[in-house]
Amino acid sequence: MSIDFHQITPRSGGQAEAFEELCCQLAARQLHPDTPFVRLRGAGGDGGVECFSDLLNSGRRGWQAKYVFNIGSLLTQVDDSLDTALAVHPTLSEFIICFPFDLTGPTARKGKSGHEKFQAWKSARERAARKCGRKLKVDIWPAAKLRRLLIDYDSSGGLS
Repeated sequence: MSIDFHQITPRSGGQAEAFEELCCQLAARQLHPDTPFVRLRGAGGDGGVECFSDLLNSGRRGWQAKYVFNIGSLLTQVDDSLDTALAVHPTLSEFIICFPFDLTGPTARKGKSGHEKFQAWKSARERAARKCGRKLKVDIWPAAKLRRLLIDYDSSGGLS
């Protein structure tokens, strides 16, 4: 099955909104059916996360979707979202970033790969949170993970 997120069908305003909804639907399916799950409306009113679930250990897991296709735009946008999420959600302990591309790996070319740039950003943000007394784990759901989840939940290709 070939899934190209550039071709996602626009819903509720556009492709970015459709991608956001897809990520939230996949997030909800990751949880036990009895686990509380909250979907927030975006457009500046989501508090830094598209959806969240409160964990048994009293932490909060939040998902943020970014419909961008390069590491520079991703890190710029998600940096602001994480600042907001940490301010609005005082128990946020896990922050999962969904995006529609896969990170590049190291090559013989000069400069850092997408993976290296992301890891440097992640380490800095987790370290900064610890300095403020916050426990924070940042994780990613890039295109490969999203495709795998889609196929796991609906091998027929027509997720309803």
